[in-house]
Amino acid sequence: MTGKIQGLKPLIMWGVLMELLYLAFYFFPSGQPAVAWFTIVHIVGWLLLLIRFVFTKTLSEKIDRRWLSIAIGFGIVFRLTLVPHDIVASDDIFRYVWDGRVGLSGENPFRYAPIDSAVAHLQTDDLPKRINHPEMRTIYPPLAQVFFIASNVLFGPSISGMKLLFVLFDILTMIMLVRLLRLRNSSPNALLLYAWSPLPVLYIGLDGHLDALGISFLVLFLLFLSENKPARGACALGAAALAKLYPMMVAPFLFWEEKGWRKVVVVMIPVAMLGVGTMFYIEPTGGLLESFLVFNSAFEFNGSIFKLLLTMLQSNELAHTVSAILLFMTLAAVFFLRRPILEKVFLAFVGFIVFSASVQPWYLLWLNALLVLRWSRAVFVLIGTIGLSNLVVYEYVGSGVWADQSWILLLEYIPFFVLAVLELMTSRRRKANA
Repeated sequence: MTGKIQGLKPLIMWGVLMELLYLAFYFFPSGQPAVAWFTIVHIVGWLLLLIRFVFTKTLSEKIDRRWLSIAIGFGIVFRLTLVPHDIVASDDIFRYVWDGRVGLSGENPFRYAPIDSAVAHLQTDDLPKRINHPEMRTIYPPLAQVFFIASNVLFGPSISGMKLLFVLFDILTMIMLVRLLRLRNSSPNALLLYAWSPLPVLYIGLDGHLDALGISFLVLFLLFLSENKPARGACALGAAALAKLYPMMVAPFLFWEEKGWRKVVVVMIPVAMLGVGTMFYIEPTGGLLESFLVFNSAFEFNGSIFKLLLTMLQSNELAHTVSAILLFMTLAAVFFLRRPILEKVFLAFVGFIVFSASVQPWYLLWLNALLVLRWSRAVFVLIGTIGLSNLVVYEYVGSGVWADQSWILLLEYIPFFVLAVLELMTSRRRKANA
């Protein structure tokens, strides 16, 4: 690495500015004003990262231990600042708390929908009133359910308590990312791409999303592989999938991390973990898969390729099917690439975002963490422009209308796809000249 060690004063000034923006949430009333400020903070925080990493090219600068401590410290403060605040742009956490209450009572959360009379005795002032789609049974996998129960044991039906646990896992993610950067001989300066990104601060510290749990295990998976421990990495990947199912799509990539008969064994470890975990929640009414199948065959929001397919095919079901096939083909192509597994994992999650019917902003959290280890201008830009989707939330809070807007989708995805194509062309030129 070359370059002078970065000064502390600019970093502190930037950190103080961001902290003031997060503190300002406490001065905005709930509803549309809070959602508007949420969107502004997302864009402003991302623009500051844009100035630092894209225009000043500081990803490779040297840093000292004090600089790193301040960077991590501010990242923690940003998140903790928002933990006591009520949610703003997403209400998923109320489902988490409800599932925890149901599980703690001894009932299977996959058996009853929140509005079912059989679980009416578990109702609170907020639950199930503030749950999104209370007529549907839960979709969250076994480790997530264990986490929800643990939160209820520790904090009762408290969203702030659960958010605090998510933040603790996010802090572990930051620490592991530093370790990975050092193993890769990369500057820990890149940690700011996640620690100071408004995406995890807003969607983990403020709105409290389960992805924080899964991401920590995904990063642990990459850490174990970097230390040449594929079996442990497979176990970490299994835990990530038990928290949220997305990571299971990269399990086949483990095939190339071992030799001989171990190739199959190491791939089967996360699959077996998911299967065993699922066995604890099987019940006769089929609730274990009900919401998962409905979500993946009917729901759609803020998709890119899916939206084009829906416009052309005029069939939600057919567009879902074609999108799923395209994603499967992408994953198959990535499987056969002769690339390091980090690159394959990164490309798999890019494919997931590109072909998903629903692309909520917090789905980008996974790529935001991976961006620390594998830079991509296209993904970095999408992490910023995805904040525009909250304008749909703003409209919904004001009018009750939830609908994609074409101009928002164009602003979100055109820069991403243009930069992605340019990155692909640059990569091919480099290979041709090698």
